[in-house]
Amino acid sequence: MANGPIGVDAETIRPLDDLDTLIAETCHCSEQAVLSGLDPTERLRKFYEFWTGKEAYSKGLGAGLSIAPERISLSARPGSVFFDGCKTRWSVYFMGAIGGEVVSLAKL
Repeated sequence: MANGPIGVDAETIRPLDDLDTLIAETCHCSEQAVLSGLDPTERLRKFYEFWTGKEAYSKGLGAGLSIAPERISLSARPGSVFFDGCKTRWSVYFMGAIGGEVVSLAKL
């Protein structure tokens, strides 16, 4: 049993024709810097980690997609969550690519 709120999200890793646009529109500049140094396969997987982590955090807050994703930034695993540049008490854990899925858990 969790001692506080949690959020979970999962996505199937699939090619995205508009990946560069999605990164520019949904990733914090610190995440964009991480993604820019990766090979294409790793870049796609890491984007899905960032995306599912942001969604898991938003779901844990009960906010869903009402928060602009670029306002949320994630650090390395297990990762701290920053909102508008301020560190929160939340952590995001990436459960890895399970059968082509990226699963993230956010916990207060």
